[in-house]
Amino acid sequence: MEELLRDGRRRTAMDEVLRELRHPSPRGFLAPQIARVLLSTSRTANLEAAEPLTGQQRASALLADLMTECSACHTAWCSPHALVPSTQTIRSINPAGLQCQQCRYTLCKDCLSEYPPPGTGPVDMPRIPYGACPTHSELTTPVLPTGRHDVKPRDPEGIEGVIVARNGPILPTMEDALPLVTRFLPLIADDAPIIHIRRSFPGAMASESTRDQLALSHIRELERDGVLLPGAWERSECMFVLAGTMPDTDYLITVVNRPG
Repeated sequence: MEELLRDGRRRTAMDEVLRELRHPSPRGFLAPQIARVLLSTSRTANLEAAEPLTGQQRASALLADLMTECSACHTAWCSPHALVPSTQTIRSINPAGLQCQQCRYTLCKDCLSEYPPPGTGPVDMPRIPYGACPTHSELTTPVLPTGRHDVKPRDPEGIEGVIVARNGPILPTMEDALPLVTRFLPLIADDAPIIHIRRSFPGAMASESTRDQLALSHIRELERDGVLLPGAWERSECMFVLAGTMPDTDYLITVVNRPG
């Protein structure tokens, strides 16, 4: 790992970190800290690396616990403050956001106000981001991880299968499905064998009831083929993902949990 980081092979290093987080072992206890270092790297440094991190890696559900999320717009980032020992004082000149030190209510810098307000005060007067927690006091640093609202904690070993269907007549590929699956579920590319691509049909995603019917038909088919154990519908949950502005970028992800 040290050699990968030294050579700027961030993408390969993160693949190893995600694999370790997916299959934890005693030797991988440093994986979360290495992930924080990789995620906290500046955008310029990442682009100049021999192997930059990918957007799919950054959005992985396996990293959700390391992320800080804006309470207003849900923008997520990895705060470098988590790398600083709690005994040290943090002084950040241009923080990505500020946070309530009691409840972790957080605002990113785009959602923070400025003092003095834009258009007032001397031109060369520094603009100071500020905000307040609705329940407690002003927002300050350090900014620590809050997790992501769109990732539900779950054991990846408890997932029997994942069914992916896309709105419209075109069957999605595994390349289309993996970024969505790994964004919401703690899985990696090695888990492709339990990801099943299925077709949709016109109007199937128009409402919750039609999406349930579509998911049920997929589950019954996989049960008949012996891919899923009987009773899979009772162990399943559906996620409707609006992945873009066009109708054919909407996805239905059905997660089937293992029995017991």
